[in-house]
Amino acid sequence: MQKLAAVTGLVLGLVMIPAAAGAAPIGTNGCAVGATGYECDIFVDDVTGQSTLDLSSLDPAWLVGYSFLLNVGADLSDGIQDTDVAHALVIHSSYISLFTPIVGSSLFSSVVADALALVAIDGISLSDGQIVGLPIAGGVTQLNGVGLFNTAETVAMLSQIAWGSGANDIGGYDSLTVHTGVAKPPDPDPVPEPTTLSLIAVSGGIAAALRRRRARRAD
Repeated sequence: MQKLAAVTGLVLGLVMIPAAAGAAPIGTNGCAVGATGYECDIFVDDVTGQSTLDLSSLDPAWLVGYSFLLNVGADLSDGIQDTDVAHALVIHSSYISLFTPIVGSSLFSSVVADALALVAIDGISLSDGQIVGLPIAGGVTQLNGVGLFNTAETVAMLSQIAWGSGANDIGGYDSLTVHTGVAKPPDPDPVPEPTTLSLIAVSGGIAAALRRRRARRAD
């Protein structure tokens, strides 16, 4: 099995390729063309529980695979349970699905079960796929063929399309950034500098003195 577990770095600010998305993701799924491959973003859909990054029009030829974003405090000493997994990625040849547990749906549990059983994806055996993960506690990047990572971040993927040549003809290096949080809240109003505070105090004192002077004249 071709295996890969590496951080790819920052996503470049390039033109975004539109891609079909889930019903209500928190952002826009899509990919940009980078120096060595596609640089993609997928956003969680916490309404339907499934978000899809569809790049079938460009045929990225990704190697299939499963990967889990673990919950904080996940205990893998007894294997992986549903409660250990925050989100599950299923990498198909031309699209990627991000699954999230939602109340009243068994879809997430079935995806986790398929991953742990290494069920073939689109008829392709996982032995011909890849493991996408980042080091977690103890440097572990996978468990029984399922990739693991524990923070929403950028992970590297392999495609069957060669971007190199000759000895380097080992497939394209694409990246996927997983977004699971809500939009960042606006920054708080800046705290005035001490000099500004002093000016406010002085002007306030002058205004108060003028009010007292007017009051005495009126008497």
